[in-house]
Amino acid sequence: NNDQTYFNNFVQPGCMFNALPLEKYPNGKMFYDNTEALKESAVLVHFNWVQGHIKMAKMKEYKLWLLTPEEEEMI
Repeated sequence: NNDQTYFNNFVQPGCMFNALPLEKYPNGKMFYDNTEALKESAVLVHFNWVQGHIKMAKMKEYKLWLLTPEEEEMI
């Protein structure tokens, strides 16, 4: 009924994977709670704690929104 269910039922059983280290790939809560410690080491932040346009605002607030205004118009 959704992509997570499909992944769990059909993809995951045939995959070998490990979790990415949170110091380099923090989720939203980890990043918000530890911004100062992670801002230099984070390679990618999963902004999973906010939705919609608030997500874009949060990325901009933390200087992690990389699109130019022209590129932004295309999305």
